[in-house]
Amino acid sequence: MKTYIQFSIIILTVLSLFACSPQYKIVNEYIAPEANSGKLCVKQCYIENKSCNKKCDQKHNLCLAEKEKLARENFDQKLHEYHYSLEDYELDIGHYYAEKRLYELQLDSLETKKQNALLKCKLKHIDKKDCYAYKNLKHDSKMMTEPFKPHKPHKPSLVNEITLYQDLCVKDCFCSNVFSKCYIACGGKIISNKVCISNCK
Repeated sequence: MKTYIQFSIIILTVLSLFACSPQYKIVNEYIAPEANSGKLCVKQCYIENKSCNKKCDQKHNLCLAEKEKLARENFDQKLHEYHYSLEDYELDIGHYYAEKRLYELQLDSLETKKQNALLKCKLKHIDKKDCYAYKNLKHDSKMMTEPFKPHKPHKPSLVNEITLYQDLCVKDCFCSNVFSKCYIACGGKIISNKVCISNCK
C-alpha cells in the first residue's frame, strides 16, 4: 500500500510538472529574395500554394461526403445486426441469472457444510475425518467459478457511424512542404523559430 501511494505521488508530481512546463510551437519566418525575378518566383509559389490548398479542401470535402453516404447506406445493416445481437443477449442474460442463482445456492451450501466440518474438526473427541472434509470443501468452494455475465450490445448511432467513416479522410496534401521547397528554390530563406505559447516564464 505504501509503495502504491509513493508511486501515485511520483506520477502526480510528473504530471503537474509537465502541465506547468512551457509549451512551444515552431513558427517560420519567411525572408523574401532581394532580386525582382526571385520575388516574382515567390509570388508564383503563393499562387500555387493557394491552389494546392483549395484542391486539398475539395478532395477532403468530397471524401467526407462519400464516407457519409457509405455510412448511411450501411447503417440499416448495422441496425439489423444490433437487433439480432440484442435478441441473443436477452436469452443469454436470462440463462446467466438462472446460473448465477444456482451458483449462489451451491456456494451457500458449501459454506454451511464447510463451517460445520470446521466446527467438528476443532472438537477433540470427533474423528479427524471432519478436518479432511473441511479441507476438501474449502478446495471445492475455491474451484467454483461465477458465471460470466454477457455484455449488452451497444445500439449504433448514425452520427457515430458517420464520424467513424469520415475519420478515414485524412487532410494532408503536403502543400506547406511543397511551398517551402518552392520558396527556397526562388532564393528565399525560411528561418524556423521555437516560440513559447503557454506557461511561459
